[in-house]
This record gives sequence, structure tokens and C-alpha cells, in this order.
Amino acid sequence: MDYQIIDYDVNDICLKYQVSELVAKTFVYNGLNDRQIRQVLDDRSEYHENDDINLKKAVDRILEAKAKKQKVFVAGDYDCDGICATAIMKNTLDLLKIENGYYIPDRFKDGYGLNCNIVQMVADKGYDLIITVDNGIKAYEALELASKLNIDVIVSDHHIIEKELDNIVVHPQLMSDDFKGLCGAGVALQMSLKLIGENDLHDCLAMIATIGDVMELFNENRIIVKRGLKKIYQFNSLLNLAGKNNNITEEDIAFSIVPKLNSIARLDDESNPNVLVKYLLCKDLMVINKLSKQIDELNNKRKNLSKLMYDKAIGLVNDDAFIIIEDDDFNEGLVGLVAGRIAKECKRPCIIFVKKEGLLKGSGRSVKGFDMHSFLSDFDLVSFGGHAQAVGLAINVEDFDSFKMKVKDKMVNVEISDIYDEAIAIKTKDLTLDNLNQFEKLHPFGQGFNKPLFMIKDMIIDKYQILKDKYIKFELESKIQAISFNTSHKGITSPKCIVGQIGINEFRSIKNVSIQIKDME
Repeated sequence: MDYQIIDYDVNDICLKYQVSELVAKTFVYNGLNDRQIRQVLDDRSEYHENDDINLKKAVDRILEAKAKKQKVFVAGDYDCDGICATAIMKNTLDLLKIENGYYIPDRFKDGYGLNCNIVQMVADKGYDLIITVDNGIKAYEALELASKLNIDVIVSDHHIIEKELDNIVVHPQLMSDDFKGLCGAGVALQMSLKLIGENDLHDCLAMIATIGDVMELFNENRIIVKRGLKKIYQFNSLLNLAGKNNNITEEDIAFSIVPKLNSIARLDDESNPNVLVKYLLCKDLMVINKLSKQIDELNNKRKNLSKLMYDKAIGLVNDDAFIIIEDDDFNEGLVGLVAGRIAKECKRPCIIFVKKEGLLKGSGRSVKGFDMHSFLSDFDLVSFGGHAQAVGLAINVEDFDSFKMKVKDKMVNVEISDIYDEAIAIKTKDLTLDNLNQFEKLHPFGQGFNKPLFMIKDMIIDKYQILKDKYIKFELESKIQAISFNTSHKGITSPKCIVGQIGINEFRSIKNVSIQIKDME
């Protein structure tokens, strides 16, 4: 097993916070400070008061639009965060009875964010105010055109501010510490709260976007996610996306809802992400059921195309320290997903290119400890953007070989440490129902507070069985149940150790500690 097994002395933490070793080790594993630990243990569900002056200016301008009967346009983005932010903002304007419109750009035809064509369209249709959500902070040309056309713009975004704008800017960088980590929908939620007060649907949409944009789950984000997970059961549109109507967790959001919202924009000429805003705000169950089936079909098509691309791409992987792949048949909207999977499996940074509009457009995904954005920042590229772990770029077709050579030469001086998943060593005696109940109260897990894997060596196996002729299930002492869905484990009957995630399984009102085995030997 390729795991780094770690253990901690947590007696002081157990005493200070009155928690079990299981919980204390989870805190240390995530490197939490005192403030973060107290947030995780806090039952708080009330939002903090946001007194940001720019937020007030934005609210005042929107209320001015209402008073003057002006038309307001919401300029969104095509990923999960941008779609949810657009839905929050559009619904807020609807509830205020402000005439409004919105647009989610086509990633293939429009590109990312507010652009001059969209601004001109807004002007031609007689809008007086634009509110960007999850974009706009770098839309310098579009903002300049809007100013020339006498259209006010409120820029609400969470991407890095690189230069000061003349517009009203609602941004977590400019807010107090409680709000620093907000995503685009989290910023939209701040405006909505000031304009109409609390709204359960908006809580849920901000929760989905916060998880989807992989934001750290501390401060206001933690409250947003906790509130949204409690309130999601009211909304059939969200339950249909989750594929279940009870016990919905942050993992269900991340692996069921978020990919479906993201998939609509990834398939060129086959879907329109603007429909998702209508879907998220829809209350008609017949319409919801019809649209959710279409969303599922598109998501399944996306998964099938991704698998085909992956199968082809993995065959093109060589031994280079930095994997670079190009294929004219790849789907531009899916290259990032495939690059991410290859980077994770090969434990090396990966960029996948596809030929588009006379250029090679690529999407890159990195690995722990390697800043891909910094590495490529001095390259001569047609376009480039992103962050340490994910980048988007374009190069001229004729520059492909020289680009690969430059990357290979530069990687000679780069050392990436061996990447191993970590597992916390615990004993079977730690896995009591009382300890697991305390552990379950730590939810939600996510960015900055990851749900750890645990390793157990001292187990006594009381029962062994095979489920559905392929899955292994053990019953350990104290009725602890351990199950593996990895069919390659089928022949292992007496493992020396197991690595997995822990939880509580309830069947016919009887609760037992459960372990979902990830690996064993």
C-alpha cells in the first residue's frame, strides 16, 4: 500500500477541547489552529453581519434601479459557481420586482466572463445596470465600453484583484476576515441578504457553489454549507440532481450535483447553461422532472466522452516528468477533467491540448507541491491563466514541439517529492459509537478540513463474507463492519491492515461503526 502512515500525540488537544483521540487526530491531520478548531466545534448557524462599504454601495445602486424602474442585467459564468450565483442574483431581482435579464456565456463561442459583445448586447436591449457574478474583475475592455455607453456596472467576483477599478466592486478580498474565502455565489448571497433578507434557496445554491468551487470550509463558508445542507430537502430541483431525498452530505453535493451543473457547459453545441438557471429556480414539479432527466442524459454523455478521451490519452502518456498530450479529436470542454485524472493517477503534472480555431488550447492540472502557474509564467503563450493547481493556456500550433522541449528542459531543475496519500493510525478501541458520533458532528468536511483516511492494524476478524459475488465484507470485534467495493480485494480473507474512511451505518434502527475500505494488505 502506498500510504504514509502518521500518528500524533494528542493528549493536550483532547484535554483542551474535551474531544476523543479520533477527533483530536483529525484536527492535527488538517493542521487546524485554535480559531479553526473552535469553528468546527461550534454549532453556530447564524450568518455574520457584513458591514463592507462596497456591499452597501452595491445594494444602494440596486435599490436606486428599483426606484427609477431601471432594467438590470446579470452577467454570469458557465461553471457551477457562476450558474448558482446567477440564479441567486436573478431571483433576488425578481423578488424585488426589478425588471431583469441574465446571460451565461457559451464557453466555446463567448469565452469566460463579461466581454464587449455582451456589453453591446446589453446596451442594445436598453439595460441601465450590469451586475457581474463570479466574473468581471479582469474584464477591463468590457468595463471601459460599458462606461462609454453610460451603463453602470457592479462587479461582484472572487477572483484575484490585479488592479483597482472605477466600478463598485463587491469582493471578499475587500471584506472582513469572516468573508475572505467566499466564492462567487457566496458574494451574490451577501448582496441578496442585504436586499431581501434570508432565503432558503439562496442558502442552498451558495452551499452547492462553495463546495463546487472547492473553497475552504471555515468562517462564513462553513455556515453557508451547514445551512444549505439542512435546507436542501425543500427543493425538488436540487433533490433530483442529488439523486436522493435523504441523508444528503457534502460528498453527495460534490460528486452528484456539482458535476451535473458543470457538465452542461462542457458539451459544445449540445446544451445551454442558461437553462440551468431556470431549472434551479423552477417550482413546477413536472418541468423539474423533465429537465432533470435531460441534465442526467447530458451528464452521462459527458462521462462517456470523458472515459473515451481518458482511454486514448492514457495511451499517449510517456515517461516525461511533465505529461503533455495533444489530439485533434479531444473535446475542449473535457480536457481539464481528463488532465486532472491523469495527473492524479500518474502523480505528475499534465496538460492536454486540442486544436481549436488555429491554436492549440490546453488545460493543465498539477500535483501536490508543484505550482504549475508559476512554472509556466515566463513562457511565451498566446493566452494563459489559472492558479497553482490548474491552468488554461493557448499556444500556436507550430510552437507545440518547442513548448514541449522548453517544459522538458525546465523540469530538469525541478524536483517533485514522492506523493503518497496519508492515513492516520488508530486502534480498534478508538472506534466506539460514542467516538464516531462525536466524529460525525465534525461535518462538513471539505477544502482545508479534509475527511481523513484511517489505518487499523490490530483488528480481530469475527466474520468474512462476499456480497454480490464481488464485494468483501468483514465484521470486526465490537460489531464493526468493514466493506470494500474494490473487486481486486476479493481474495484477501485475513488482512494485516486496512485503510479506509469511518462512519456510522444504521439498519433497522441499529447503529454500527462502519469502515469503507480503500486499501488493505
